[in-house]
Amino acid sequence: MLCDQYDAAGHIRVFHLKLFAHKNGSAMVVNDTINLNERLLEAGLAWHYKSYDRNPEWAMTENTAKKAQYGLWAEKDAVAPWDWRKRKQTGRSE
Repeated sequence: MLCDQYDAAGHIRVFHLKLFAHKNGSAMVVNDTINLNERLLEAGLAWHYKSYDRNPEWAMTENTAKKAQYGLWAEKDAVAPWDWRKRKQTGRSE
């Protein structure tokens, strides 16, 4: 399992990247050999928030997972978390 491999690989470090409105934020989680952010993107288990992160490699990794329909990309109508929150705030049920 991804997290088991990650935990066994060494000391974990979290680098704060950005604090957004509503006090949530983004971080990069790494250890000596693994970048968890990249692994989650590769597996289709995370979204690349391109509005706040311009890393072209992460955008390409997300696109590769989309094309392969890994993880959340296997869902026909996957909704980004920021779009889901916006819909919830406006009362739309789409």
